[in-house]
Amino acid sequence: MQEQATTGFWLSPQQEFTVKSQPSTGQGAVCLVSLEGPVSAGRLQDSLREMVARHEILRTVFRRQPGLKVPFQVVLETAEVAWQQIDLGRLDQSEYDSQVGRLFHAERTRSRRLEDGPVLWAQLITRDSDRSSLILSLPALSADAQSFKMLVREIALIYSGLQDQLPDPFRYVQFSQWQADLLQSEEEDAQQGQAFWKRWLEEPLVCPALPGEDKPEQASSLSESLSEPITVRVEKQLANVILQSPDGSMILLSAWQALVSRLSGQNAFRLGMYADSREYEELENAIGCFARILPVPTRVENNFRFSDILRQTKDAIREAVAHQEYFVPEAIGTDGELISFAYHDLGGKQEQGGVGFGLERVVVVSERFKLRLVGVRRESGVELEFHYDASRFERGAVERMANAERSSGWLGIIRIFWRRRWRIRRRRFRGCRCFLGTNGGSCWWSGTRRRQRIRRNGLCRNCLSNRRRGCQSGKRCAAASRRSPTVS
Repeated sequence: MQEQATTGFWLSPQQEFTVKSQPSTGQGAVCLVSLEGPVSAGRLQDSLREMVARHEILRTVFRRQPGLKVPFQVVLETAEVAWQQIDLGRLDQSEYDSQVGRLFHAERTRSRRLEDGPVLWAQLITRDSDRSSLILSLPALSADAQSFKMLVREIALIYSGLQDQLPDPFRYVQFSQWQADLLQSEEEDAQQGQAFWKRWLEEPLVCPALPGEDKPEQASSLSESLSEPITVRVEKQLANVILQSPDGSMILLSAWQALVSRLSGQNAFRLGMYADSREYEELENAIGCFARILPVPTRVENNFRFSDILRQTKDAIREAVAHQEYFVPEAIGTDGELISFAYHDLGGKQEQGGVGFGLERVVVVSERFKLRLVGVRRESGVELEFHYDASRFERGAVERMANAERSSGWLGIIRIFWRRRWRIRRRRFRGCRCFLGTNGGSCWWSGTRRRQRIRRNGLCRNCLSNRRRGCQSGKRCAAASRRSPTVS
């Protein structure tokens, strides 16, 4: 039984941005937790109840007043946990993973009522006595990616009876008021921060158009347009470089910038970066919507090496993070034109109470985007998730961008720029659009061995092999006059 409350608090700037990005649906923040060992369902449910009692944000609903565009936060005195237990029986591993994936996707796309509780939804999925999965779901206004890492840690400690080791809970409504005060402050630091963002956003940089992109005639809701992401596992040697480097996330972001530049043919544009925004000690273990999407200006000049892109990216991120409290989130845009990047460190397994708790997957969407790359770090390696707006891209076009076997794809870009440190050059030549599937074959994007021959003839590899009989499409390549990026 949940007790109602009437006192309302203003939203934080992060929450207000999420509401404006998702006006028609309560998009959720969802995580998947693996449980290894015999799990007591009743004990786990009690642990979740105790965690909800500890944190106000897990008892916070969002209610609108007449005439206002955004709701208020209302903290309930008590709230229940929406609990469901599903027994999948003795399925083999592949069938079990498939069923769990379907349940996760269904929970991710489920529309939510933000006006009433329960706030936290939990599904315990059992297969046998030693293998279970737990899906946790919250409104996107209540949690960011780092919050789920804290949630899993707290669940494990409470489940094992070690509540005394938990830090004091943080009141999110205080953070909301503090953030709002900073944006309205007239102090010198605030004026400098506001001037920084005004100067940075004055430059007319936009997110570029990408191959295979279609602009929808009518905007759809976020839950309707988001499809299941395409996942690519980074090969071991590259993953070790990223895992061992203190700048692993910057390496991925720099390579993402290089790929976007190569695909779009533009050397100046703006991307969005998901920032945890937990630089203060009080926020390290807090649960709530703290993360921001910060704009990152990008330039990829003709003579740049990968080290130049990396250095430029690190400088831009350092400046943006230093002034992030004074950034108005809506400035990043809510029209769905954004290309963004996020990096989530899921950590390792925690053994508590005879059960191993491991965070397997996190999906948190606070912004409208057309394409988003998420780097996921685990103990076992690094994975890349390509999230996309299905109303703008067909799945095949995004798969070709993510294809690990071709130098046009994501991992190919990392190989080119990180290992060989080649320069990026753009030359006018007769390119081929087989990358988009117009000729049904591979093209110069697929590799660099024949790049000189392809550049000279202006035909793709498939067309070259059929040159005597003519191009498969019956004519020369469709992009004959297109300025295309290449590597030399």
